[in-house]
Amino acid sequence: MPSRPRGGSEMVGALKCSRAALVLGIALAASAHDRKISEVTARRLVQQALVALGQPVPPSQIRRGMSYWSPEFYTFDAVLGQTAGKPALTWSFDVNPWNGDIWNTIECSRITSPAIEEEQEAIWRRSKFPADAREPLRSKHPGECPQVPGQIPPPSGR
Repeated sequence: MPSRPRGGSEMVGALKCSRAALVLGIALAASAHDRKISEVTARRLVQQALVALGQPVPPSQIRRGMSYWSPEFYTFDAVLGQTAGKPALTWSFDVNPWNGDIWNTIECSRITSPAIEEEQEAIWRRSKFPADAREPLRSKHPGECPQVPGQIPPPSGR
Protein backbone atom coordinates (compact mmCIF):
# COMPACT_ATOMS: atom_id res chain seq x y z
CA MET A 1 0.00 0.00 0.00
CA PRO A 2 1.34 3.41 -0.86
CA SER A 3 2.03 5.59 2.12
CA ARG A 4 0.64 9.08 2.48
CA PRO A 5 3.10 11.90 2.32
CA ARG A 6 4.06 13.23 5.70
CA GLY A 7 2.26 16.35 6.74
CA GLY A 8 -0.83 15.50 4.70
CA SER A 9 -3.09 15.03 7.70
CA GLU A 10 -1.86 18.29 9.18
CA MET A 11 -2.63 20.06 5.90
CA VAL A 12 -6.12 18.56 5.77
CA GLY A 13 -6.69 19.62 9.37
CA ALA A 14 -5.47 23.14 8.63
CA LEU A 15 -7.75 23.38 5.58
CA LYS A 16 -10.75 22.20 7.61
CA CYS A 17 -9.93 24.72 10.32
CA SER A 18 -9.55 27.52 7.74
CA ARG A 19 -12.86 26.56 6.13
CA ALA A 20 -14.60 26.56 9.50
CA ALA A 21 -13.13 29.97 10.37
CA LEU A 22 -14.27 31.38 7.03
CA VAL A 23 -17.81 30.05 7.49
CA LEU A 24 -17.93 31.41 11.04
CA GLY A 25 -16.62 34.80 9.92
CA ILE A 26 -19.23 35.04 7.17
CA ALA A 27 -21.96 34.00 9.60
CA LEU A 28 -20.90 36.62 12.15
CA ALA A 29 -20.71 39.34 9.50
CA ALA A 30 -24.16 38.40 8.20
CA SER A 31 -25.44 38.29 11.77
CA ALA A 32 -24.09 41.79 12.46
CA HIS A 33 -25.64 43.06 9.22
CA ASP A 34 -29.01 41.60 10.20
CA ARG A 35 -28.79 43.39 13.55
CA LYS A 36 -28.45 46.88 12.09
CA ILE A 37 -31.11 49.45 12.84
CA SER A 38 -33.30 50.69 10.00
CA GLU A 39 -32.97 54.05 8.28
CA VAL A 40 -36.33 55.01 9.82
CA THR A 41 -34.97 54.35 13.33
CA ALA A 42 -31.77 56.27 12.56
CA ARG A 43 -33.80 59.24 11.28
CA ARG A 44 -35.94 59.19 14.45
CA LEU A 45 -32.74 59.27 16.55
CA VAL A 46 -31.55 62.32 14.59
CA GLN A 47 -34.88 64.02 15.33
CA GLN A 48 -34.36 63.28 19.03
CA ALA A 49 -30.80 64.64 18.82
CA LEU A 50 -32.06 67.91 17.36
CA VAL A 51 -34.61 68.17 20.19
CA ALA A 52 -31.79 67.55 22.71
CA LEU A 53 -29.81 70.34 21.05
CA GLY A 54 -32.80 72.70 21.31
CA GLN A 55 -33.29 72.67 17.52
CA PRO A 56 -36.42 70.59 16.81
CA VAL A 57 -37.24 70.50 13.11
CA PRO A 58 -39.94 68.87 11.03
CA PRO A 59 -38.92 65.50 9.56
CA SER A 60 -39.07 67.04 6.08
CA GLN A 61 -35.98 69.12 6.91
CA ILE A 62 -33.87 66.03 7.67
CA ARG A 63 -32.31 64.62 4.53
CA ARG A 64 -30.34 61.44 3.99
CA GLY A 65 -26.74 62.27 3.17
CA MET A 66 -23.62 60.36 2.32
CA SER A 67 -20.24 60.24 4.01
CA TYR A 68 -17.20 58.99 2.17
CA TRP A 69 -15.40 58.64 5.52
CA SER A 70 -18.14 56.58 7.19
CA PRO A 71 -20.03 54.58 4.57
CA GLU A 72 -21.25 52.06 7.15
CA PHE A 73 -22.99 54.79 9.21
CA TYR A 74 -26.33 56.41 8.37
CA THR A 75 -25.64 60.04 7.44
CA PHE A 76 -28.21 62.84 7.67
CA ASP A 77 -28.24 66.60 7.21
CA ALA A 78 -30.75 68.93 8.82
CA VAL A 79 -31.23 72.44 7.49
CA LEU A 80 -32.68 74.99 9.90
CA GLY A 81 -33.79 78.58 9.53
CA GLN A 82 -34.75 78.64 5.89
CA THR A 83 -37.73 80.89 6.57
CA ALA A 84 -38.39 84.35 8.03
CA GLY A 85 -35.21 85.79 6.54
CA LYS A 86 -32.94 83.78 8.84
CA PRO A 87 -29.72 82.37 7.44
CA ALA A 88 -29.77 78.62 6.99
CA LEU A 89 -27.94 76.52 9.57
CA THR A 90 -26.90 73.02 8.59
CA TRP A 91 -26.32 70.19 11.02
CA SER A 92 -24.65 66.94 9.96
CA PHE A 93 -25.13 63.67 11.79
CA ASP A 94 -23.83 60.12 11.51
CA VAL A 95 -25.73 57.33 13.25
CA ASN A 96 -24.00 54.10 14.25
CA PRO A 97 -26.15 51.39 12.63
CA TRP A 98 -25.49 48.79 15.34
CA ASN A 99 -26.25 50.72 18.52
CA GLY A 100 -27.83 54.03 17.53
CA ASP A 101 -25.04 56.34 18.75
CA ILE A 102 -25.56 59.75 17.16
CA TRP A 103 -22.62 61.91 16.14
CA ASN A 104 -22.60 65.59 15.30
CA THR A 105 -19.97 65.29 12.58
CA ILE A 106 -19.25 69.01 12.42
CA GLU A 107 -18.14 69.06 16.07
CA CYS A 108 -17.18 65.36 16.20
CA SER A 109 -19.20 64.82 19.34
CA ARG A 110 -21.62 62.15 20.44
CA ILE A 111 -25.10 63.48 21.26
CA THR A 112 -27.24 61.98 23.96
CA SER A 113 -30.32 62.65 26.07
CA PRO A 114 -32.53 60.49 28.29
CA ALA A 115 -34.89 59.84 25.35
CA ILE A 116 -31.98 58.85 23.09
CA GLU A 117 -30.48 56.58 25.76
CA GLU A 118 -33.86 54.87 26.22
CA GLU A 119 -34.11 54.21 22.48
CA GLN A 120 -30.52 52.95 22.39
CA GLU A 121 -31.23 50.51 25.22
CA ALA A 122 -34.21 49.18 23.27
CA ILE A 123 -31.98 48.82 20.18
CA TRP A 124 -29.43 46.91 22.25
CA ARG A 125 -32.05 44.53 23.66
CA ARG A 126 -33.46 43.82 20.18
CA SER A 127 -30.00 43.23 18.69
CA LYS A 128 -29.24 40.29 21.01
CA PHE A 129 -25.51 41.05 20.65
CA PRO A 130 -23.44 39.49 23.45
CA ALA A 131 -22.64 41.85 26.33
CA ASP A 132 -18.93 41.90 25.47
CA ALA A 133 -19.75 43.39 22.03
CA ARG A 134 -21.23 46.55 23.55
CA GLU A 135 -18.01 48.49 24.12
CA PRO A 136 -16.39 47.65 20.74
CA LEU A 137 -19.56 48.76 18.96
CA ARG A 138 -19.75 51.92 21.07
CA SER A 139 -16.13 52.74 20.25
CA LYS A 140 -16.95 52.90 16.53
CA HIS A 141 -17.01 56.49 15.36
CA PRO A 142 -17.36 58.31 12.06
CA GLY A 143 -14.18 58.26 10.02
CA GLU A 144 -13.92 62.04 10.00
CA CYS A 145 -13.93 62.22 13.81
CA PRO A 146 -11.10 61.49 16.26
CA GLN A 147 -10.94 58.44 18.52
CA VAL A 148 -11.80 60.30 21.75
CA PRO A 149 -15.24 61.86 21.35
CA GLY A 150 -16.76 64.77 23.23
CA GLN A 151 -20.33 64.60 24.38
CA ILE A 152 -22.96 67.28 24.09
CA PRO A 153 -25.46 67.14 26.94
CA PRO A 154 -28.98 68.38 26.32
CA PRO A 155 -29.54 72.10 27.04
CA SER A 156 -30.39 72.82 30.66
CA GLY A 157 -34.02 73.25 31.56
CA ARG A 158 -35.29 70.88 28.86
